[in-house]
Amino acid sequence: MTNTIYCALTMTLVLTFTEAWSQDHWVDAAQGERSKVARTPWHPSYTDGQTQVAAAESTGKPPLNKPELRKYQLPQQQQISKQPATPSKPSGVAVPGGVKRPSSHIPEPGRGDLPHKIPEPPVSHQEPSKVPKPEPKPPSPPLPKQDFSQLSFDWSLPEHYGFDNNQNGRIDIPNTRSYVQNTDACPSETNEGDNAPTRFPVSFTVNGLPATASPVVTFKIQGENLSTPISKVVRHPDWLRSISVCLPEGRYEVELQASDPIAGSRYIRRDITVEDFLIAVLGDSYASGEGNPEERLTFDINSITDAVRIFGSGELPKNACSIWADDGSTPASPGVPPNTRQSIDHQRSHRSSISAGSQLALELERQSPKWSVTLVHLAQSGATTNNGVLGTYKGRAGCNYNNDAMSPQLNELKSLVGSRKIDALIMSIGGNDAGFANTLFSLLMREPGISQALSRVTLSKIEHAIKSGKWQDFEQKIGMFGLVTKFSDGDPGLLGLPSQYRAIAQRLQLDYSDKQLSKVYLTEYPDFSTYLENVRTIPTPKPDVPDLSAYLVTGPNTRVSTPLPLPYVIKPHIATCDHVLNRVANQLQGGLMPDGKLEIGRGELNWARTNALEPLNRVLRQAANEHNWTFVDGILEGTKGHGLCVSKPYEPQDYAPRLPVPDRTAENIRFFRAGEESYAIQGSGQGFSGIEKNTGMVHPNEFGHYVIKEKIKSKMALPEIVDNEICNPCSIMK
Repeated sequence: MTNTIYCALTMTLVLTFTEAWSQDHWVDAAQGERSKVARTPWHPSYTDGQTQVAAAESTGKPPLNKPELRKYQLPQQQQISKQPATPSKPSGVAVPGGVKRPSSHIPEPGRGDLPHKIPEPPVSHQEPSKVPKPEPKPPSPPLPKQDFSQLSFDWSLPEHYGFDNNQNGRIDIPNTRSYVQNTDACPSETNEGDNAPTRFPVSFTVNGLPATASPVVTFKIQGENLSTPISKVVRHPDWLRSISVCLPEGRYEVELQASDPIAGSRYIRRDITVEDFLIAVLGDSYASGEGNPEERLTFDINSITDAVRIFGSGELPKNACSIWADDGSTPASPGVPPNTRQSIDHQRSHRSSISAGSQLALELERQSPKWSVTLVHLAQSGATTNNGVLGTYKGRAGCNYNNDAMSPQLNELKSLVGSRKIDALIMSIGGNDAGFANTLFSLLMREPGISQALSRVTLSKIEHAIKSGKWQDFEQKIGMFGLVTKFSDGDPGLLGLPSQYRAIAQRLQLDYSDKQLSKVYLTEYPDFSTYLENVRTIPTPKPDVPDLSAYLVTGPNTRVSTPLPLPYVIKPHIATCDHVLNRVANQLQGGLMPDGKLEIGRGELNWARTNALEPLNRVLRQAANEHNWTFVDGILEGTKGHGLCVSKPYEPQDYAPRLPVPDRTAENIRFFRAGEESYAIQGSGQGFSGIEKNTGMVHPNEFGHYVIKEKIKSKMALPEIVDNEICNPCSIMK
C-alpha cells in the first residue's frame, strides 16, 4: 500500500514537472526540430556532475541529476555555454496556439524533482540601456479661493462725442436738446419738469468675484445731487458683473457689498466724480471750420454734361455742393445730407468736424474713461457780432437750401443747454466786423496802373473802412470789375468792436450764473502771409576772436577771401510772401490781364498785418481782460511760416481729412487754403460763379485748426475727477 501511494505521488510529480517543462521546450511540428529558450546555467543539458555541483554552489540552487529529464537534453551544437550569458530582454515565451506567456511563469525544478521557486534573472555585466525618464507632470493648479479677498470695482462713462449713429463715416454733431440733455440714454423723471438735472449712465464693473460663487451684490450710491440714496441689488450671473446707473453730474460715495453662502461677504467704499465736459463753440468762419468740408464735392465744374444739368433744371446737382457736418440722422438718399433743421443749418453755416473745437472735444473725450464730452457747435461762416451771435443770420447762400434766417447763436445755445453748466465757451468773432473779406478784395484791386486809376482804391481809404465799418464807397468802385456784388456795410468796424463784446458779455451774464458758465475763451486770429526761409548768418564775434566780416563777399555762394573759412550758421527766418491770391485775381479778370497783375503783394501783406490783423488781436485781448475771459494767444505765432505761399500738403483731389488730425507743425507746409485749392475742394456753392464766391480760401486747413486746438487746450483746465478708494475692506455698510 505504501509503495502504491509512493508510486502514485512520484508519477504525479513527474507529470506535473513534464507539463511545466513543456511550456519552455516544444517541438516545431513544421520543421521537426527541437527548440529551447535557455534562461539559467543549471539547465539539465549539463551532464557533467562536477559542473552541475559547481553551478549549484555558485547560484545556491541544487543540481539536476534525474535521468528522467535527460530526454530533454539539447543537441550538442545547441548546448549553452557554461559562461553566464547576458540575459535577453524580458519577453514572453511563445507557446502553441499563438499566446505568449511570460517566462517568469515557468516553474523551475528543484531538489527531489519538486517544483522550485522562480529563479531570479542573472546579474548583467553590461550597463543597461539608458531609457529617458518621463517628465514629471506639472502640479495641478490650486483650487480658486472661495472668498472675496480680491474683490474690487471700477467705473467709467461711455463716450458722448465722436460716435457715428447713421454709419456714414462722419462724426455726428447732433445739436439737439435730447443730445445735450442726454434724455435718450437717461430719461428725466416725470415729476422733474424742464429743469431736471442731466443724467449720464455710469458703468460699474466688479472684479475679483470667485469663479464658483454666486454672490449677491448690493450698490448704495449717495451724493450731493441725489435727494435720496440709490440702492441696487443684483444677483450673479444675471448682471454679468457690470451694471449701469444714471447719475447727475457731481461727487458721490459708492458702497458695494458682495455676499455669498460660501465666500462670505465683503464691503468696499469709494468716492467718484461724474463729469460730462460741455464745450460750446460760437462765432465766425474761423470757428466753424470753413474750408474743411466733411467730403469734397465730386461735381466737375468744367464738365459739359454737368453744365447742361444746371441750365436745364435751374438747380444745382447735389454733387455740386460740398458736404458739411452731419447731425447723425438718416438721410433720405445716399450722399445727400438729411433734411433736418440741424443738418440744413450745418450746411448753411459751413460747420465741420475738422474745426478746432471739434478736434478738442474728440481729444478730451478719448483722453479718459472717467469723463465724457458734449459738443454744441453753433459757429457760422460769415457771422458777425450782430448778424449771427446776437442777431439772426441767413448763412451762406446756394446749394438749394432755403434762405430762412437762423436763430441767434446765443439764443440757440440757451435753448439747448437749459440749466446745464457750460465748462468751456469758445468764441472766434470780430474778424468780419472789421471787414476781413472786404480788406482782402480791396487789396487785390489796389494795383499800379489801370486798375488803380479806375478804382481809386488807396490804403488810407481801406484803413478808414476797417476802423469805421463803412465799405459802401468801395462797392461801386470795385464792383465794376465783377469782383463782388455787394460789400458788407453797417458792421461796427474795429472801433466799434469793444461795445459789441460788452453786449455779448451782458447777454451771457443774463442767461447764465457764474456756476453755469465756467470759462469763456476768445481766440486770436492767425497769420496767413508768411513763410519760412533759411538764412545764412555770421555769428557775432567774441572779444578774443578777430572780426573777419570785412572779408565776406556777398552773393549766393558766400565765401571769405582769407584762407581760413569763416563759419556761418543756418537759421530759419520768418519772411512775408511775395504775393498771394494772384491766381484768383487772374481768373476774375477772365485772362484780360497778365497773371499777377492783380494780387496782394508783399508790401500790402505787411501793411495788412500792421493795420488790420495786429490791431484786431489787440482789441480781442483787451475785451478778454475786461470781461474776465481767457484770451487764447499763440495762434498767430504758431501759424507763422505756414502761409499761403508755402507748399500745399496734398493735391486737392486727394482731400480726405480724418480724425484725429496728425501734428505736422514741424513740416514746411501751408496751414491755409489757397483760392484754387479751396475751389477744387468745396467749390463756390453757386454753380459757375467765379472763384471769388469760394468762401474757403484764406481759412485754416485741418493742420491750421490743429494749431488752434493746441493753443486752446494749453489754456484750458481739464475736469477735476475724484476717484479714491476709501476702504477695502470696510467694516460695515453705512
